[in-house]
Amino acid sequence: MNYLSISSSSSSASRNASRNASSNARQRSRRIEYGFTITELMVALTVTVIGLAGLLSLHVTTVRGNANASMAAEAIIAAEQVMEELRQSTVPQIESQHGTITAIEYNPGVQLASIFGRTGQEYTPVLFAGEVSGQPNLVRFRVRIFWMDGGAAVPATLADILTKSDHSIELQMLRTRVEIL
Repeated sequence: MNYLSISSSSSSASRNASRNASSNARQRSRRIEYGFTITELMVALTVTVIGLAGLLSLHVTTVRGNANASMAAEAIIAAEQVMEELRQSTVPQIESQHGTITAIEYNPGVQLASIFGRTGQEYTPVLFAGEVSGQPNLVRFRVRIFWMDGGAAVPATLADILTKSDHSIELQMLRTRVEIL
């Protein structure tokens, strides 16, 4: 009988062990069901906000870069338009409009009429011209286009344009005084 009682104790012990194991498993699964802790959520939120702030900064920089590239492209087009107008005129015609071209380039230059881009950006062209040293029949024309950041108006006076403008581009060409075909 002792044997039976031992075996019955042994089977009740195994039943208790299996109950404890299933109880522990239920407790573990309950812990899993509760979700994330507040600390885990705060860390995840912090990492997400830092990542989004970086993306926003990248986006702003890209938009500014694209706007600056667009304005520079418009300024080049404006300079090409002025150069084309100069090509269509002879050197004597240009001198009659803007003054005699001497060995010294116009100092500080001749301000031409402003050109407005597709977004209303103002571009101010300035013409510089002068004889090439040692070549009295050869004239160098330089057209420099000035503009300001953010669509601001270019300064009114030529001295301010030359010193205070945010950006400028320049195109040059050489012409002979005498047109021979």
